[in-house]
Amino acid sequence: MKPLLFILILLLCSTACSTPQYAIGMSQTEFLKHNHNAELVGALKDVTVYRIEKVKMASWENHTYYYYFKSGLLAKIDQGVPQP
Repeated sequence: MKPLLFILILLLCSTACSTPQYAIGMSQTEFLKHNHNAELVGALKDVTVYRIEKVKMASWENHTYYYYFKSGLLAKIDQGVPQP
């Protein structure tokens, strides 16, 4: 009984701590399916930009990432342009 409980806890911890993986070329619907906190920040004829803010738990720093979709496919990921 104890080994089964240990395996279950280990499995739960390994899946709860996983980070999402993004790949250039993934669809916009797949991205939004896994990122409910994505905020739409720009849209043109065939380009859409989403922003996600992430907090690193070790340092409690905020990091903002921008995801650019062209014709419904992920084309670019960056942290934006710093303002002077």
